[in-house]
Amino acid sequence: MDLEELLRDADDLVEPSPYRETPVTVVGTGRAAFHPTCGAAGELVGVRNTILQSSHPVRLSVPRYASTNPLSQWLYVSTQGGGLTDGQHMEVDVTAGRGCTVIVTTPSFIRALQCDRLGSGQTVRCTAEEGALLAYLPDPVVCYTGATFQKQQEFYLHDDASLVAVDWLSAGRVALGERWELKGYRSFTNIYVRDKIVCNNATALGNCPSSKTQNIMGSHDVIGTFVLIGPATVGVYQRILQGDLNGKQKGVDVKATPINPDKNSKEVIGVNVKFYAETTQQVYEFLRNVLQDFVPAFGGDPFRDK
Repeated sequence: MDLEELLRDADDLVEPSPYRETPVTVVGTGRAAFHPTCGAAGELVGVRNTILQSSHPVRLSVPRYASTNPLSQWLYVSTQGGGLTDGQHMEVDVTAGRGCTVIVTTPSFIRALQCDRLGSGQTVRCTAEEGALLAYLPDPVVCYTGATFQKQQEFYLHDDASLVAVDWLSAGRVALGERWELKGYRSFTNIYVRDKIVCNNATALGNCPSSKTQNIMGSHDVIGTFVLIGPATVGVYQRILQGDLNGKQKGVDVKATPINPDKNSKEVIGVNVKFYAETTQQVYEFLRNVLQDFVPAFGGDPFRDK
């Protein structure tokens, strides 16, 4: 089954159920920035966190010892209370300064709980300045039965910056027998280089009985995309475009397409990969294999022990 066929029947989100109470929306914000520390000769000797702010339900943390590489920093994004409830929305803004390596990840699944009125959502905006390497590597979104969730990721890159970005969704609490019982899900990813869009991905599910969604998905419990773009990712994305992933990823089906700076250019600046799999563990193993060349720069494996 082709991924486009898997998703081609996706419609708009289900409209929330009418309630007499006045709807209440809670928007939590988070902001983080990282900038270089330079030596006497102007060389990069470290990365420092210069801004770290958040409000409920967003929680941001920068662990001191997550990275073994002094030239990188990790940022953990999570929610207070264990998940996003009806009416809650996260807005997170991250800046990776000149020459910095910044890994944005999560301590566990992003949980979207049942929604009766407003739904929940997440917006992430990331900026990578000259020579920066930004890795956006969250765990998958898990939509509980009856959840309505919308997310948007926007990445703004200097033309000498690099990006590794993953966006993925699991079927739900599969261990409890929940599979694709969400009301609605939409995810958009836009990537800009010098303010010109070079890649956009969209995934949409819902607005139909869960039985239809389950039928479309078949045995697949995970769908997603990942993108590699920029000079720090050249070796990896070239191997992928040459077929390096073919037949190597047990249980994971992939489709890789090149990213060009514009539709009239044959220059390749990255790769856009769509994937679907039967289990989250298959995808974790798949991502670990793809990202292993970046572990020294990251100062660790964000998906270790997951």
